[in-house]
Amino acid sequence: MTDFSQEPQTLVKLANQAIDRGLAFIDAHVSEEGLWLHNWFDIDRPEARRVDPTPFVGALGSLSLHGIADPRAEAILTRTKLYTAATMEPPGIWRYWPHLPPDADTTSICNLVLGFHPMLLGGWYEQVLLRHRSPEGLFHTWLENAPVNDADPVLNANVVACLGDTPGTRKAQCWLKRIIGDGTDANEMRYYWDVMDLYSAILRAHHLHPPVFAGILPIIADRIASRRRADGAYGDGLRTCLAVTTLRQLGKPLWGAWAAVTLEHLLGLQMPDGGWPDSWQASGPRWPEPRLYVFSSRTYDTANCIEAISDLLDGCEDVQAGRRTGIRAIADPFSE
Repeated sequence: MTDFSQEPQTLVKLANQAIDRGLAFIDAHVSEEGLWLHNWFDIDRPEARRVDPTPFVGALGSLSLHGIADPRAEAILTRTKLYTAATMEPPGIWRYWPHLPPDADTTSICNLVLGFHPMLLGGWYEQVLLRHRSPEGLFHTWLENAPVNDADPVLNANVVACLGDTPGTRKAQCWLKRIIGDGTDANEMRYYWDVMDLYSAILRAHHLHPPVFAGILPIIADRIASRRRADGAYGDGLRTCLAVTTLRQLGKPLWGAWAAVTLEHLLGLQMPDGGWPDSWQASGPRWPEPRLYVFSSRTYDTANCIEAISDLLDGCEDVQAGRRTGIRAIADPFSE
């Protein structure tokens, strides 16, 4: 472990430089129309990457830049909202790909990003989402009447974030609390790769609509704590970033030496062009077919890394204050 108490200012400087380079990377790889660079490829042929024109990844990635005070972040958000609006269909729904039916995941995330729009004011999109639920009250992925559909937990958490704590989302909330509580959440994943994606979505919904999911937050905090490795990682680069930001939303941010080790790990992953390597984000084709191809995005991962590093910088500032006031720099964030 690096003796962070002797070199906090150097690490803070490197982190700020990393954020600057990361923003430049995203700015260069988000088109003028607002499309984020995103790829998909066969699991057994990761070198054969194809560009993916979905609005979903840019919308989801832009949520990580809302707290970044930089003109480039603001410009990226503006372009992303323009593309999000351009890809919306009446009555306020979205498709992941043009040839697929509209889906609840893309609709929910794009709705959150777009915010105010005349087509969304009437709430017609909510009626579409509510019409496509299972008999158990879980939101289906595909907004179509089909003999086979599915209910992904991350998607259901995103719909709760979009619609809020309403009678129409209560059964989905109960299901999510149950599968997280009994540890079967990973078995219910249909498209996403890691339960960290679910925990991040749960905290997004909780942040937007407290106190939804409040009862399972301690469980999520314990699960994240158990993922930590000696090098400060919580999985791959993307899931480490999601862990950092989720811990901050849980009120248990990393600080001191804990923040320093994770920060050094993330800084070590940054590539020469300023971006971060991509992790496997989601998969296809439609469930219940086996996973054959993968979606990934360096722009999306880079946005998450920028948000996480920004959170970790707060922990570094705590260390600097601790050195001045005598507060211990090394602390376990999960201890009472």
